[in-house]
Amino acid sequence: RHASSHQPPSLKGIESLKSTLPHLEQINASPRVFRIRNLLTKQECEHLMLMAFRKGLSKTMIMPYGTHKLVESSTRTNDGAWLEFLQDDVV
Repeated sequence: RHASSHQPPSLKGIESLKSTLPHLEQINASPRVFRIRNLLTKQECEHLMLMAFRKGLSKTMIMPYGTHKLVESSTRTNDGAWLEFLQDDVV
C-alpha cells in the first residue's frame, strides 16, 4: 500500500471554515440580545434590501404591550417593508 497523500485539515483551515458558517453571538445578557453571524451572504442581503426598496419602505409600526393596535414608535427609527413568504428563493 502506498501512503496516502491526503493531509488532515490544519487547525488554521478549520478556524477559517468556522468563521464562514452561521453562528450565534450573544451581544447583551439583559435584555438578551443575540446576533447571528454569517446567516446571509452579502448578495442575499443586497437582494433583500432591493426587494424592500421596490416594495416601498414605511415607518415601522409596533404593538404596545397590552394592546392590539399598531402605532408608530416614538423611539424606533427604522423603516421596513413586508415581503411575501417564499416569494423567491431568498425570502
